[in-house]
Amino acid sequence: MKNKHKNKVFYGHNIIAGKDYECIVSAPSRKRVSEITGLPVSYLANYWTETGNKEDIDTATASPETYLVRRLNSRDPYKAISK
Repeated sequence: MKNKHKNKVFYGHNIIAGKDYECIVSAPSRKRVSEITGLPVSYLANYWTETGNKEDIDTATASPETYLVRRLNSRDPYKAISK
């Protein structure tokens, strides 16, 4: 599904406090995602992708430039965290 917003929605996994999380961020670039998440741009380029998942796009674009996470493989809602 094509994202109608100017920001791209990036999706990836991260380990936070020893636990695996799915993460999404709506931002114009990987560089900006790096600033928001504290993850290196090289890590994002290798392990994160621009998502086409409608649910993720809708969730992330409702809270632009916010680091949203949920436990890996859960259907829990995403929650905002700071890096």
